Amino acid sequence: MHDHGLGRPDVDALPLFAMAGEPAPPTGNLDVSGVTAIRIVGEASSINLTTIESEPLTATFSGQCTGWFANWYSSWFYNDCRTASRMAIEGTTLTVEARPSSWLEPSDCRVELKANMKEGISVAVEQAASQVRLAGEFSTLVLNAKAAAFTMEGHAASVRLKSDALRSHLTFARTEKNETIVIAAHSLDTSLAFPPGT
Repeated sequence: MHDHGLGRPDVDALPLFAMAGEPAPPTGNLDVSGVTAIRIVGEASSINLTTIESEPLTATFSGQCTGWFANWYSSWFYNDCRTASRMAIEGTTLTVEARPSSWLEPSDCRVELKANMKEGISVAVEQAASQVRLAGEFSTLVLNAKAAAFTMEGHAASVRLKSDALRSHLTFARTEKNETIVIAAHSLDTSLAFPPGT
């Protein structure tokens, strides 16, 4: 790598260095028809999960740079922020690790995960920051974050949300009178909505 006196490495060399020895990120859609649980870890991500029976059961990544540096970054470098993120299925569990490229701060990179899963799936999110949108039928939902925006529309048997700063909106389409909802946060903005007669 060469320094041209501009305080940054040669732009042609950096992508090869950043990607050396790392497996390529998944391309296209990952088949999640056999998945019953999803675990999402890492720095920060935007998560959109549904359980729509009529649509394919797939999961896909996309990466987007954000903030004031995004325009320069996208024109300088080939690899984007999803380069360092991984997802893999072990047994019936899909594990997603969302992390930025090695030299970007998490605030500069947003990893987006979109997936349509089987009804009754369990979801666990353990990240520094998360934006989570869920729609459908879920078994258990667990969030452990420093900052999060969490939205659920549909049904879950158990919801446990813990975050230093949390904005949450839970809208239940039905209740079975055995649901568990636990919300813990230092700074909290939340709303709960249930069908009439709950």
